[in-house]
Amino acid sequence: MNAVPAPYPSCVSDATRRRIEAYWAGASIGGRPAMHITWKDPQDVGTPWAGSNDPLARDRDPAFQAHMARAALCEHCLAEAVPRAGIHFGSNVALLPALLGHPYSYEGGTAWVHPVEDIYARPIPAFDPAHPLIQILNEGMRQVADVIGNQAALVPPVLGLDALTTLSLLRGMEHMCEDLIDDPATVEAWLEPVRAFWCDLSRHFTATARALGHGGGASWLHTWSPGSFEAVQSDAAVLLSKPMFERFVLPELRAAAACYDYTLYHLDGTCQLRFLDQIASVPNIRGIQWNPEPGENRIEDPRWLETFRAIRQRGLLLQFNCWESRSVEQIIAVVRAIGPDGLMFALPAFASEAEASAALERIERECR
Repeated sequence: MNAVPAPYPSCVSDATRRRIEAYWAGASIGGRPAMHITWKDPQDVGTPWAGSNDPLARDRDPAFQAHMARAALCEHCLAEAVPRAGIHFGSNVALLPALLGHPYSYEGGTAWVHPVEDIYARPIPAFDPAHPLIQILNEGMRQVADVIGNQAALVPPVLGLDALTTLSLLRGMEHMCEDLIDDPATVEAWLEPVRAFWCDLSRHFTATARALGHGGGASWLHTWSPGSFEAVQSDAAVLLSKPMFERFVLPELRAAAACYDYTLYHLDGTCQLRFLDQIASVPNIRGIQWNPEPGENRIEDPRWLETFRAIRQRGLLLQFNCWESRSVEQIIAVVRAIGPDGLMFALPAFASEAEASAALERIERECR
């Protein structure tokens, strides 16, 4: 029988593990929240990539994944930050469409999925672990694992888009909204096999990571879980009413969350707060990853403090990436207002260990 893979790389301290597990239990230790703090010497630029500059080619080059893993090892971790390296593919949006047989392209450094006029008429393939792209990504994971050894954790490819948001890109948002009203049965008939494909894909990459000796998870978020993890989401839900969310999104969230040991909901836009009770009803969605509209990311704003309090009162955790918790002052303001339990914050990377340590010390001192 194969041994259960470690949920943390060997460099992670017992104190860090305890704080991470307290966060997932909705608690905290010592009066401060869980913190993702990193620093990187600006002089440490690493080795330049010598391969193709075509992003489509890099997506499919395991050597590029290994190169990015070496770069990830240049980042130093403090507090509850766990060293990790993952797979870079299609700006975290193109993997599912690509595996369903639909091309994507890059523009301005970002991957874009293009509409397909007859999307409902095209057959949806069954998940195939022998698919050439799956084999390429498997090899990328193997090469990343070889690079990082026990210095960091391996993060499987980010699945990114959910089935409904994938449909909104392949069909076009306006046409999809019309379909939801005029022909909802056709939409459901398309979503059901894509949802199953997504779940098979998630289980495959989790199993691959575990076979390579890695049992924790992070996806693209600044957090860590001592088990498999994905940020579940439905970006297209910003277009929906609550009854539509119930019909078209909740079945997918229930299926997706059941594929992992830990999940957070990527709340893409504050308008999705209208679905908060529905999201909270899904087993194994542990909390909310706060992701407001541009210009609304002042987390110390009193109206958002009330929102955060309401989220925690529902038993949901809160996680803030460094694009939202941009300063020590903002973090202290939130903790003083709602307490440290069940909160995870990330700060932008610091330029030195001294700066990173000073930030952590201030948070520990002023959040007591």
